[in-house]
Amino acid sequence: MDKWPKTKTLKHLVKIAVLLIIFLAATQALNACTPQPVKVAVIAKLESGSIMGMSTWDQVKFYNERHPITARKIEFHPYGDDGTREGLTSVYEALRKDGIEIIITAHKSDSAMWLKELIDQDDAKILVLAAGSTTDQLEGKDDEIIRFVQSARYEQEAASQYIKDRGYEKPVIIRDIENYSYANSAMEAFADYFARDFHWFDVKLSGIDFAVLEKQLSSIDYDIAYLLISDYNISAGAVAQMVLKVNPDAKVLYNAWMKTQALLDTAGNSLNQSAMLSHYPANYENPVIEDYLEAYQNTFSYVPNTIGITVYRIVDALSIAIGNGHKNPESIKAFMLDQGTIETELLPVVIDQYGDTQGPFYYLENLLEAFK
Repeated sequence: MDKWPKTKTLKHLVKIAVLLIIFLAATQALNACTPQPVKVAVIAKLESGSIMGMSTWDQVKFYNERHPITARKIEFHPYGDDGTREGLTSVYEALRKDGIEIIITAHKSDSAMWLKELIDQDDAKILVLAAGSTTDQLEGKDDEIIRFVQSARYEQEAASQYIKDRGYEKPVIIRDIENYSYANSAMEAFADYFARDFHWFDVKLSGIDFAVLEKQLSSIDYDIAYLLISDYNISAGAVAQMVLKVNPDAKVLYNAWMKTQALLDTAGNSLNQSAMLSHYPANYENPVIEDYLEAYQNTFSYVPNTIGITVYRIVDALSIAIGNGHKNPESIKAFMLDQGTIETELLPVVIDQYGDTQGPFYYLENLLEAFK
């Protein structure tokens, strides 16, 4: 039997080695040419049962499902905290350790102020895209935060205008003070715009004493109760029912944060005598919003809240910026501010030179229909 010459074996192995080297080099070159996804942190209260946290992360997933190309360009990382300063600090340290410099947050005003303090102590360039912070303390500042929601004073201007235009003479405000950065600036703004006398009671919804509230409401004469509440708390519906228990002829006005399934479940028949401020037109008045809400409900089986919808628009705006070649915090911020108006899928976002959002408020009168 003839033996295969050793020289041929050696040549064969050399050819294989050369081909392998060429393949590895080509793979490395391809990887080098393939853009790496931009890493983005999504901070929310993600523990089980959190309405805001669940809606925030679901919006990110929903957007990626509808836009698979974006899913390859942006790598989203969820970071859950407990809504405290300490919890936010731990989360910030973790995401910075992971090398992330772009943050989407659905947190309220107090948390945004804490986050700003952490960023101010950081040497790196950070960009925060905020869905829920409306405090006027962040307005008109050239900082690292772009807010996709109007400042509290615009919301309060809309609330005072609603009360005046509809002829209510004796308003009472029930103010939840647990998110004090929002509650304080909102009350001051309302007083400035309303420029008339009104009653108000401060409460903490997480531990509200309804017997005390009933006694307070019974001590005054009112024709409309404005519920100035800054968080998605299921007690809001019970407060509305108490308002109408004391005065069955009164009207209830919710601020723009209360559009949640929890309110629908707890407000009962009081919704028939209630109205709500809104950052978005009613779904039955806007086919784009209606189609989006229908698709979302078919996917997740619940109605998204206001902040969740805003998160969707943030992801869309971020996708537009990255699609235009902007991948770091400074470049993305400059692009968004230079655009002025970003044509997102749902509605245009108008951003001024300081990263503050401008835009109208809407009045939802038919709440049962608006919640569908």
